[in-house]
Amino acid sequence: MGSNEAAKSPQSSGTGTPPPLPAGRVVAATDATPLLRSLRVRHDAAPTPPYTVAGQYLKVQAPGGQAGMFALAQAPGRELELLVKRGSPLADSLAVLVEGDVVLLSGAQGKGFPVAEAVGRDVWLFAVGSGIAPIRALVQALVDDRARHGKVTLYEGQREPEHFGFAAERAAWRAAGVTVVEVLSRPHHNWSGRTGHVQNALLEDRLEGAGAVAYLCGMKGMVEGVRETAATLGLPRERTFLNY
Repeated sequence: MGSNEAAKSPQSSGTGTPPPLPAGRVVAATDATPLLRSLRVRHDAAPTPPYTVAGQYLKVQAPGGQAGMFALAQAPGRELELLVKRGSPLADSLAVLVEGDVVLLSGAQGKGFPVAEAVGRDVWLFAVGSGIAPIRALVQALVDDRARHGKVTLYEGQREPEHFGFAAERAAWRAAGVTVVEVLSRPHHNWSGRTGHVQNALLEDRLEGAGAVAYLCGMKGMVEGVRETAATLGLPRERTFLNY
């Protein structure tokens, strides 16, 4: 699940109408990229259940009444952050919110990524588009506990160079030993980096998969392509994980 992907709705209260979502507020709003708007949010009261695992998500309701699921973009223990991809009515209504605006927020939902599977292993991370939201949360969690993991490699695919966000954080990730591989599907004439799809970059790098684990977030085609490529490198499907 990325920042704007649907998931199963929580169960209703038994009356046929879902219970109302608790109130929260926007505490900061900035553009992460031209497409992605970062909203830092806070519940007005302690959320139930709390956010504990990278990859979990919130149900978010905009002032106009539309609601959807959004993956949390930061590791547990940090201020809650959502990445909203402009281009849909719900996302566009959230993207115009500013500090102090009211927004309705559920507690954390979903199983998240099984982070314990990464202990003692090399870690491969894959994100395309808005799927960088929960993968960024996982990167932060891995960096916070860096000594317990082997080599960490992040493959991120975007269409345009300006769609790669969090430039300042990427420098810190690299300093912590995270290899960041940026892949463009629509390269410009002045782009000197990798091109094509993230699974192609993985195959080019010929990483050793026998002792690795992979976490993925993005479109179905990317997920299946990465899993097929990873299998040729020795990483079985059962050690590739989604956040839902």
